[in-house]
Amino acid sequence: ESFPAEVKIRYRAQPVPATLHSEGEHTHIQLVSALMDITPGQSAVFYRGEVCLGGGTIAPWEPIT
Repeated sequence: ESFPAEVKIRYRAQPVPATLHSEGEHTHIQLVSALMDITPGQSAVFYRGEVCLGGGTIAPWEPIT
């Protein structure tokens, strides 16, 4: 299942538009524009407007197959 959302990587950062791809217990994030300095272990929080949809810990990058 895929759906649009906004993603924040840092507390004070502006949300970035993205598409979330849900696969079982994992969610892959496809950002509309690149972000610098994303590091495994950081948190990613998903929003739709002011509503927090959830979040998780960033894992090492893996291509979507």
